[in-house]
This record gives sequence, C-alpha cells and structure tokens, in this order.
Amino acid sequence: PRGRSSYARRSQVRSTQRVLVVCEGQTEEAYFKAIRRTLGLSGLALDVRLGQGTDPLSLLKTAEARVKGSQAQGPAFVRAWCVFDREGSTNTVSYQDAVRQAPQIQANLRRRDRRFELGLVCSNVCFELWFLLHFAYTTAPTGTARRVLDRLRVHLPDYDKGDDAAFHTLWPLVPQASANAQRLRDHHTQVGSGRHPDPSTDVDRLVAALRALKAG
Repeated sequence: PRGRSSYARRSQVRSTQRVLVVCEGQTEEAYFKAIRRTLGLSGLALDVRLGQGTDPLSLLKTAEARVKGSQAQGPAFVRAWCVFDREGSTNTVSYQDAVRQAPQIQANLRRRDRRFELGLVCSNVCFELWFLLHFAYTTAPTGTARRVLDRLRVHLPDYDKGDDAAFHTLWPLVPQASANAQRLRDHHTQVGSGRHPDPSTDVDRLVAALRALKAG
C-alpha cells in the first residue's frame, strides 16, 4: 500500500543519515544535545558524546572506534564530526596529528561504507568564540579563552560553561553567527593566515549539516 511504502522511504532516509558528534568538553556536548532536542532528532540519528580524552587526536580515535562499531553492528554512521579547541600550546601536536591522520582514517572507514565522511570542527581559541559571533564580529586575535569569555559575558552576563541555559538566546541568532564565521574565514584566506588561525571557528558548518539532517 502507498502509505506503508511512504513510511518505509522516510524510515530509510533517517537510517541513512546517522551522524556522530564527538565533543571535547561538556559545553560542546550540552550545546549539540540542545540542538538535537530543538530539531526533534532522535539519539539514534544524532549521537552526541564526549571523547575518550580531550585532545584532538583522542577525539578522532574515539570517533573511529564508534564508527567501526556501528559499521559492524549497524545502523552505521554515515558522518562523524570531532569538535575541539586550539586553546594554548598543549594540544598543538595532537591537533597536527589529527589533521594529518583524518584523511587516512576516513579512507579506511570508507572501505566498508563509501558514503562515510569525517569532519574536524576546530575553534581557535575556544568553542565560546562561536557564541560570541552571535553578537559581534572581530578579526582581532583573542589570545586566551578567558578573553573570549569576558567578551561573551558582555552579551550573556550569566553565561556558565557546560550550561545550555543560553541556548534559547543563541539559537535565533545562528544566521548572524554563521555569516560572521564565514566572514572570518574569508578574511583569513585573504591575508593568508593559515589553517584554523586565531580567531576562527568551523562550528557553523556542523550546525548547517545538522539542520540539513533534519530537513532530510
């Protein structure tokens, strides 16, 4: 019957779009879980979790293990994102290793599922830069996470890391934040700043992908 085949097609769309988001910390985890609730996505369609470690390479290895498990047992993830900061110099080597190893890990995972894609979502210096871009645009180096937080609290005085209380203020402003994030990338391209300079973020790309997942 027509109704049942229509339902089957919708179910198939959902099953082919399973996404994994591996986060560095509780702030990122709370934010993407709030997006999951807002978009009405299931935990199966959008799996948000902390990494086994907080450095970029650890997040990448967590994602690799989770995707391999899903490919073996089903339903498989067709996309995985690792969300991390470039704050300070302690994770510089891990960041470089993650950037270098990601293409090969993606290639290995594609041997089982050619649809699979792996994304690295970096914010420099910290994830809260994405929040700040909801209110203001800047190309000035931030230097430290503390400076970003101080500027953010001008707009969100009660902001607390790991708390999603500000989400409902931020969500309607995502178009402005996304435009500012792209404007920053354009600026860095023009001046030749290199990959993921301070300040920059790719969080807008992940948010756009999740909205597309909902639309699908």
